[in-house]
Amino acid sequence: MNAKKAALIGAATVLGGLSIACGTTGGGDAGDTTKDQPIAAASSADGGSAKPAAKPTNDPNLISGDGTFAVPSQVKPGTYRTVVPNDSINCYYERLKDASGTFDSIIANNNGSAGSQQIVQIKASDKFFKTEGCGTWTKVG
Repeated sequence: MNAKKAALIGAATVLGGLSIACGTTGGGDAGDTTKDQPIAAASSADGGSAKPAAKPTNDPNLISGDGTFAVPSQVKPGTYRTVVPNDSINCYYERLKDASGTFDSIIANNNGSAGSQQIVQIKASDKFFKTEGCGTWTKVG
């Protein structure tokens, strides 16, 4: 086997391993809708464990970490601001009318790139706020 062919086989093996390791989610968020903890993401289809849910902060003016947070028990309605961490691949957030994980549950959503400022107004009528890769949100109004 020549070196070029061996390199291609090696690259295919690595890429194949990455796709298996990454897996895919099971189609939205799952979990209970208790008001004590954020809702954890569904387990991956390849049988891996779910990413742990963020723990709510004791500061009512902060939303810290990734997770799906209940409004108003974990997140108070208001305007929140974040600067997406420079090491974030992507910031994604949603205001949700329920925890079904369906497209229809999304009231509004947005993406932000590393270093960008994001502002969201969480309304009293929202039921949940989901955030991934956005860093810490600070209540500004």
